[in-house]
Amino acid sequence: MHTNRGKAEASRRIVSICACLFFFVATQARADSPDVAVAAHTVYLQADTLKLNIELDSLFSRRALDAIASGLITSVVMEFRLDSDRQSKALEYALGMRLDHDIWEGRYRVVRDTGRLDTLQTAHFDTVRAFCSIHRGLPLGPLPDGRKFNLRLRVGLTPISVEQEVRSRRWLNFLQKGSLLELFISLDRPTDRTPWIEVSQFSPEDLQ
Repeated sequence: MHTNRGKAEASRRIVSICACLFFFVATQARADSPDVAVAAHTVYLQADTLKLNIELDSLFSRRALDAIASGLITSVVMEFRLDSDRQSKALEYALGMRLDHDIWEGRYRVVRDTGRLDTLQTAHFDTVRAFCSIHRGLPLGPLPDGRKFNLRLRVGLTPISVEQEVRSRRWLNFLQKGSLLELFISLDRPTDRTPWIEVSQFSPEDLQ
């Protein structure tokens, strides 16, 4: 009888401990998830190309900031998706960035791939934050057919170990590819990824 009571009590304690651990992990996941918001945007046509100016707020979560501070390479991938009243995923565009922090020199280096490569080197993280969060003239692509459009954005951030980067580079070289954006997309699922965020709803007349 005492043995059964002891087993029951031990089981209850295990269940309580597991419940507490589950609550802690769930709370941490919510606390670490990115809370990216669109602070400002402009969608416009240049010739036949749909372009975007966008400014994001709270791009880096606490977990991402900790990874950057520790010197881990961090990749940022921004995926844009345009749906129309005639076609889902009428247009897709991705932007990739690689952020390196030399903790010994106290300097940051960011390479941004928007279809062309731009590089920033600075000792100030506020400059890095602006470089990664404010984008002008992103060429989303030709405006597809439709009367109503919905532009959305999803952001993924991934800390990358040196070993993982080397492994991914070898994989890309084997496929005879190797763009910066392909490297980012070839990595594991992002540690932090937002849900799809609405950027803008518009019609062709709004772009004139």
